[in-house]
Amino acid sequence: MASEPSCFCYGVDHPEVSSAHNDLATLLWQMGDYDNAAGHYEAAAEILRKNDPGGNLPILMNTYGTLLANAELPDEARSVLEEALRLTVDTYGGEHHHTAQVQRNLGRLLLDVDPGLPP
Repeated sequence: MASEPSCFCYGVDHPEVSSAHNDLATLLWQMGDYDNAAGHYEAAAEILRKNDPGGNLPILMNTYGTLLANAELPDEARSVLEEALRLTVDTYGGEHHHTAQVQRNLGRLLLDVDPGLPP
């Protein structure tokens, strides 16, 4: 698993620690280090599954699924994006812009995997 950000002030399961994992994941992704970025997204998601007062898990899962798609891991990306869609609809509703973003990312992934699908 990815290295732990400093958890001294908050404890390992605090949402702020999840935010630190998310920030590290984003930086690592931008540097092209998909494996370590994925580890930090997974750590952030694990924390938010326990404690997510701000409803950030759906957005994080959408970002994580997009990373997996960019890393050419379509099966893993599909699983994560499908979870992100369920979470987003449950959290924000079917008409919210976050839901539309997940639907777009999942649709793009499916078209990349099977270009023969109708647009």
